[in-house]
Amino acid sequence: MTETNSARLVGTARPFRLGDCDIDPASCRVRNGGQVVKLQPQAVAVLSYLAARPGQVITRDEIESAVWEGRTVGYDALTGTMFKLRKALGDDPKSPRLIETISKRGYRLLTEPQPAAEPFDDLWTPEELPAAEPLPERGAPVAASEMAPSPPGDLLPASAPAGPGAERPSLLRHVRKRLAAPGYASVAALVALLVLLAAGIALRSMPQRAVVTAAPATAKSSIVVLPFRLLGEPAKGDYLADGLTDDLTTALAMRSDLLVISREAAFIYKGQEVSDTNLGARLDVRYVLRGTIHRGGTGLRINARLIDTAKGQHVWAEQFDGVELNDNIARRIVDSLIEHIAPRSQHAVDAPGLPTTRSPEAYDAFLAGRQHFYAYSNKSENEKARALFEQALQYDRDFALAHAMLGWTYVFEAMNGWSKDRASSLQKALANAQKAISINKDIPMTYFVTGMAYREQGEYIKALVEAQKAIALDPNYANGHVLVASLLYYTGRPEESIEPVRKAMRLNPHYPFNFNFHLGQAYFVLHRYDDAIKAFQAGIAKNPGAERLHVWLAAALAHAGRIEDAKWEVEQVLMLNPNFSLAAIAKVFPFKNKTDADHFLGGLRKAGFS
Repeated sequence: MTETNSARLVGTARPFRLGDCDIDPASCRVRNGGQVVKLQPQAVAVLSYLAARPGQVITRDEIESAVWEGRTVGYDALTGTMFKLRKALGDDPKSPRLIETISKRGYRLLTEPQPAAEPFDDLWTPEELPAAEPLPERGAPVAASEMAPSPPGDLLPASAPAGPGAERPSLLRHVRKRLAAPGYASVAALVALLVLLAAGIALRSMPQRAVVTAAPATAKSSIVVLPFRLLGEPAKGDYLADGLTDDLTTALAMRSDLLVISREAAFIYKGQEVSDTNLGARLDVRYVLRGTIHRGGTGLRINARLIDTAKGQHVWAEQFDGVELNDNIARRIVDSLIEHIAPRSQHAVDAPGLPTTRSPEAYDAFLAGRQHFYAYSNKSENEKARALFEQALQYDRDFALAHAMLGWTYVFEAMNGWSKDRASSLQKALANAQKAISINKDIPMTYFVTGMAYREQGEYIKALVEAQKAIALDPNYANGHVLVASLLYYTGRPEESIEPVRKAMRLNPHYPFNFNFHLGQAYFVLHRYDDAIKAFQAGIAKNPGAERLHVWLAAALAHAGRIEDAKWEVEQVLMLNPNFSLAAIAKVFPFKNKTDADHFLGGLRKAGFS
């Protein structure tokens, strides 16, 4: 079948076949053998876009531009969509039959679409269509097609949503007719209509988007450190460049006279061509720090440059040759550039949160481990991170931050129900965090990890003490405020937990998905299900593979009476983790009051978990 014929077949929105799978774009369903799986409109739009161009390598930018309509989306948005597509299609990314990943380039469909082998049943039951991801305001920089506010602001109470299914059948019938019309025989039209359909359903079946207000302007100098680029050595991955970016962000953030945009916000723009002036406007920052790294035979060559976004001018640039692979380079860069953006003051501090080791091998392993851990994605990535932190400690037993991060992997394992011996995992987390504190008492993360381990053990007072220690060292440490919030709603004080989460969001404007998760949990405990649903969906938009978010969203949807949507979330959880069980999840979330735990488990049972 020619490319034109492929586009014509897919563009009609009639069911088509890829390999052994039938796809019905109109109902957002995939039939694989005897199983029918529902997908979100964005996933079907991505698949349809590829199907109209079989054999071609389609770049990430092209797919994101077509499906997300030019909005800036995070790396996880398309990656998570591909994960769900491959699950539904039964395609193995290591030995693909249908969708091939082309390293550093994009994706390619390996087979031409054919007419569906059998007609789909009429599956257009409006209540069964999966809830669409809400669309952001046009032009807003976001981590994915999501509801999370940008620029930051407080979430305001949403008005009551329309009743289930209100006006949906007529809308669906209208769009279905338009999709089948000859004038809509292009994939672009299909993509646009699917997105319009998603927005229409969201407006009719979900609470309104949160109303946001812009953050007040700050008198401090402001800066964002964009991810440095690693030149050459593609097989090495980006962990070295990403690690230096993290260290520079940390070193700058420890100065009280600077406002530093968070790592999560900066990494949204990784690999994207965005002008410095545009970045300044999007992130409301005065300065942008960019750079490249090249590893040669005599060490690293690092080029760094500082741009004034208001003037569009370089105000500082320097090349560092023959640099050793350790943490001193971040300090050297900051010491060199700081006079150009903020005068030295008595409040400036030497950043204690930076990794400190004299071993290049230990630092290399640490950076690689941190790269895996910050994916926050699954058990396998967590185990890879742990192995690398352990490797770093083999080179340097006094590497405090490596001990802290190793402890964090054990807490994360216990939090997600991945541990065969939860008590043992938490003991190992405490041992490593306390070892880190014995080496260096000035790292906020060490107290944060200690506090999380105590929280998971049900030692709420001890956990609160550790959280307060972290915040005392760094009042802008957003994770510390989130830990405080979780302790409040786990101990039956959910009303007080909202403000600490909001404060963390203000401190970290492009906050990671787990901030949405904790906000959603607080609303759930308060029985504010519509607000909880919004928060969980915003988190999923940032990290579609986060199992915990799908679990809690299923419970919230069930309690809100949206059983079909809840059942769909159950399907997503079982795709991510076929071994999921209520018995295991009941041990994971440390509620002090049994009524709160029963409230959560009751929602999961309503959703269909067993």
